[in-house]
Amino acid sequence: MTDTAIRVLVVDDHPRFAELLAVALRAQSGLCYLGHARTGAEAERLVAELRPDVVLMEVALPDADGIAVAARLGHTHPGTRVVMLTGRTEPALVARATAAGTAGFLTKTGAFGDVLNAVRTAHAGGMTVSAHVLAGLLRTHETAQSGSNSR
Repeated sequence: MTDTAIRVLVVDDHPRFAELLAVALRAQSGLCYLGHARTGAEAERLVAELRPDVVLMEVALPDADGIAVAARLGHTHPGTRVVMLTGRTEPALVARATAAGTAGFLTKTGAFGDVLNAVRTAHAGGMTVSAHVLAGLLRTHETAQSGSNSR
């Protein structure tokens, strides 16, 4: 690891998924895998202790709403960027995550390269939304527009 490596913490209550992410992140140059939290409370403790640059966070945690945790982290650790990485894609969640200041919203079914790009983009100050999630948002918007045009 170099001093310029992006420090990444994973927050997910599924150990196998988190372990696979850990193995993949450790294999990447320019990234430093810091560890894994299973709950929102553990995530907040580890962020305070380890000071990651980027957190990959599940929405549905056993003790907390991951988006609410992301919002708190944005206030308590503004230098840490949070990317939501979840199996849920409801447009309302994406809107909440965006309002909470997250730096991305990705599905777990996407390619690992997308996760890597999102980590790097978040670290650089940008935001990433997976193509699947974006397509759902566009469909929802089009449906809302056609409903309001038919009045």
